[in-house]
Amino acid sequence: MAGKSDGGIDIAETRKLLVVSKREPVNCAIGLDSDGQALILLHKIKPGRSLMTELKSENKGLRNERFGTAQVDVDEDPKLVILMINKPAPGFARKLKKGLKGTGFSKVEIRLEDGSVAEAEGDEDEEQEGKAEAPNATAPESAATAPDAPPPPPPSSAATAPPQPSDAAAALTARLTDLVKQLMPKAASDPVLVTALKTLVPQAQALLKSGSLIEAGALIVQLGAFLLGGGEAPSAPPSGTASPAPAAMVAAPKIWHDAISLVGTSVSRLKDAIRKDLAAEPAALAEVEKNLDRIDKVVARFDGALADLIQGAVTAASDAARAAELVKARKLLAEHIKYTASEPMIGLIDANPFGVSPELKKTLSANLTQLAAAVR
Repeated sequence: MAGKSDGGIDIAETRKLLVVSKREPVNCAIGLDSDGQALILLHKIKPGRSLMTELKSENKGLRNERFGTAQVDVDEDPKLVILMINKPAPGFARKLKKGLKGTGFSKVEIRLEDGSVAEAEGDEDEEQEGKAEAPNATAPESAATAPDAPPPPPPSSAATAPPQPSDAAAALTARLTDLVKQLMPKAASDPVLVTALKTLVPQAQALLKSGSLIEAGALIVQLGAFLLGGGEAPSAPPSGTASPAPAAMVAAPKIWHDAISLVGTSVSRLKDAIRKDLAAEPAALAEVEKNLDRIDKVVARFDGALADLIQGAVTAASDAARAAELVKARKLLAEHIKYTASEPMIGLIDANPFGVSPELKKTLSANLTQLAAAVR
């Protein structure tokens, strides 16, 4: 880490790799030197554990060393450096923010492997602005957790402190508010919809706030899909036989089997690319191989069980039997939606630096949304 600044960080090299992290996360190791200054070592290929060993060898007296990944998510905040590390590092965000002065990145967020935020340090001016906007930022999520609560009102046009949104952003915000208003009455008896409101609404709102209108619009479209196929289930015919299953429900099992097959193929390509890329670095490859089973565990969660439950509903002998199968299918579907939205490993797999983009979150989210509409 030659050419360190007064803050203990190589400004030029760190800036270069943080710029790279806008496209894909880079591996990192962090720690505090003997003077209590923050150190960070970044690399596109070397595993975090190896970087931590290197950082310790270069800095006698290193303490509170951690390892993980670093990324600048331009959709969330182009000034924010997000570190996902193996265990908490109390107070490190504040010290690293100071050490990054001169890199162009002025905010730091420390996350743990489960995706939870351990600590964050931002620009003071923007933090004050964020506090002023907080009530509107959390309103839809609060509504999602309380199905009987009234939906949040659209942002007041009379407010002068925040900047006025663009016409497109205002239209999307109004659409999101309208969707929440329409979906709230349905959420009381639909666990899949409750999960969708809890996960998709806050994500869409954060994207609107950051100006990522295309991504926000895609999530709003997903929410809109929950209005399709709404209404009460038909009563059982007098004969007790089942009503014909809707065409979307009949097609759903194959859609899910095709989706998980595509996910499995994409992940296999990624693992092959990792092994090929690190073939010349046996030590690094051995370290990475230990973590490939974490990828397999993520993929293994998405098996054929959901398709089997929906197929059971399609072929049920009566509407009552179909309703029972759909309850089980919706429960599993809600679990898949929640896991897809919250599991940080899925994002790391998609943003890998090995030239293969599995697009797990995109594939799973799109297909789960389609299935949610089919089993309403």
